[in-house]
Amino acid sequence: MGEISDYSSSDSEAAPEQNRRLTYSALEPTEHRQRSVSEWVRYAQALLQTPQKQTDRALKTPEDSGKKRRRFECRGLAERLNRLQCRQRSAVSFWRHQSVSSITTATEERPGVLVLHVRNVRDLCGMQAALCERPNEKEEPCVALFSKDTATHLAPAIGDTICVYPPWQNLIVEGEQHPVILNTHFSQKVLSGVKQDSSVICPRVPSSEEIRPYPLIRCLWQSEKYLKSTQKCSPSKQMCARAKSDAGGAFESLLEAVETSWSSGSLCGPLEVVVQRVYFLPVKHSSTTNTLRHKTVGKPLPGPTQQRYIGRFCMLVQDVYGMFSEVKLQYVSSEVELKNHMEQLEGKVCVLQGLKVIQRLTRERCTKLFSLIDSLWPPLIPLRVHGEQSCHQTDRVPSPNFCYRLAGQQGSVLPQHVSSLYRPPVILTLQEVLQNKPTSGWCSFKAVVVYKREQSVGEDLLLFVTDPSLQSAGSTSRTLPVYVSTSCMLQTCIREAITSPHLRPTLVFRDAVMENGRIFCWEQSVIKLDSEQNFSLLQPILLDQLSSESAACSLCTLTGVVVDVDEESAFSWPTCSQCGSDCLEAIQTKQEAFLCATCGAVDKPTTKMQLEVFVSCPLLNHCTVKVKLQQKSIMSLLNSTGCAEEYEVENVLGKKVGPLCAFIHVISKRSTLWMSLEEIIV
Repeated sequence: MGEISDYSSSDSEAAPEQNRRLTYSALEPTEHRQRSVSEWVRYAQALLQTPQKQTDRALKTPEDSGKKRRRFECRGLAERLNRLQCRQRSAVSFWRHQSVSSITTATEERPGVLVLHVRNVRDLCGMQAALCERPNEKEEPCVALFSKDTATHLAPAIGDTICVYPPWQNLIVEGEQHPVILNTHFSQKVLSGVKQDSSVICPRVPSSEEIRPYPLIRCLWQSEKYLKSTQKCSPSKQMCARAKSDAGGAFESLLEAVETSWSSGSLCGPLEVVVQRVYFLPVKHSSTTNTLRHKTVGKPLPGPTQQRYIGRFCMLVQDVYGMFSEVKLQYVSSEVELKNHMEQLEGKVCVLQGLKVIQRLTRERCTKLFSLIDSLWPPLIPLRVHGEQSCHQTDRVPSPNFCYRLAGQQGSVLPQHVSSLYRPPVILTLQEVLQNKPTSGWCSFKAVVVYKREQSVGEDLLLFVTDPSLQSAGSTSRTLPVYVSTSCMLQTCIREAITSPHLRPTLVFRDAVMENGRIFCWEQSVIKLDSEQNFSLLQPILLDQLSSESAACSLCTLTGVVVDVDEESAFSWPTCSQCGSDCLEAIQTKQEAFLCATCGAVDKPTTKMQLEVFVSCPLLNHCTVKVKLQQKSIMSLLNSTGCAEEYEVENVLGKKVGPLCAFIHVISKRSTLWMSLEEIIV
């Protein structure tokens, strides 16, 4: 029996006693070792019983917890093997780093370099086995084994030329027809023509015989008959390129295209889908973009011209079998490109080329995307069934629980014609949005922006919108808040229309989310200006009356009587009467003259004030309402006292204010009802 030198039991003190008992039992004469069955059972139970825990042992300290991790025995086989593997990985990484490119155009054979022409490629036990021919016709074909990492780096396909650099090894297996080339870590692909992108090289299609892996020695290649049948099943590069140019040869199933993709993730051939939605992701410009460029999906942004990109073009596509996929394509640099992509692609059958599988998405990880998919389900027409010519209804079939995220570059989308599978967004009125409350939560509507409130930099934008259905009599709410996330892209024309104090733009909100009575716009939502302008609102805009049922972050109108003044927050300051700047300096040569640092000298500045008052409203009994007034309301209140520059608190009390349009900041209902409002201009 062998001994394990690097293993120590935590109960080693009980081992000597058991060894003595076993040794004595082995040396005992035969006549003395005759026992009854019950004695042997008790004896076996005593041997198999777990030893009692030693109570007198010293307790382990937290410093001893690090010793529990087992290490390789010094100079042992495991330690030497681990060092060899680390050295091999480092050597391969360094060699790839030194090489100019993974694809070279030099085809001349150098001493020690093995040049192979790939005839067939096959997945084998987590590796790839390539049947290759050598340039010398006298030498017989060989089988080159590529590891998973090397196969991902090379992406070997039929017709490729691969150079294997030493130290490669030639293994001859008894009973096998071809020798096996091992240690192919240092390999490069050679193309005789123009250098191409490896992401668009059409890989092979696995044959139907590759169902389960066999032992390595027995399944390299059985016979030439199997080789010929495999070559018939696997299309060549020319056939794949012809299929890309021909829409009729494209894949119609997303799952089939993904399943036949090679190890690098590139799809084999074009894919025919229906574009259900087109949206754009904003580009965040920061100083750390260059350092994190390797973590981005798809082609990275160029450093010097990074500022010219405004968004990334994305699509939600669906195949004829009902499967969805998110496709991220190139970056766009102008709003004209955004408009063209949306008008030319959405709702049409498109052929996608040169795509790569980036990620598999699930409902638990991407709830927003699958919520949009649920809003597009069930399809408007029956879907096809895999392997059958008939179609089936999908009313009772649930929507998919997973999909794939694909990536491509410019020119990967070829639009064809309008599809009957396309489900366009239904534009609702705001009253219908409040009444319907769809289960999916996604809705599309058209509304007028009456007030905008910007949060701090990098946070969401809060818009208050309305339409004729809410302004009509009997409506429960006059305005609705819309929270626009930073992940939702806003065009420059929309931002200018929103920030303009003289405009009330009409916007179309497509694929917004309704959650808990609030409307959100995420990355899949699209906001654009309404080109039709087919409805107008009455003047002035009606708002909800302030009541005990009012909610925070909403708009209201109120009328009341001043009962108190917050003197701690009241102050005044001079501003320029021309530009409104408060950067003024007194001129010593002229009395009561100030110099504006922005526009020049000012004879007499304008005085601005800040005043917060407590108001008693007739509809709110036992409620404290604090309102921050605008400049116009402050001057009207002070003029009613007979003094516009200075005032006494006693003169302000009892004065009427309103009707005022206000934004509700906070509502507290701890002991008594307390509200904090800010007057706004609608």
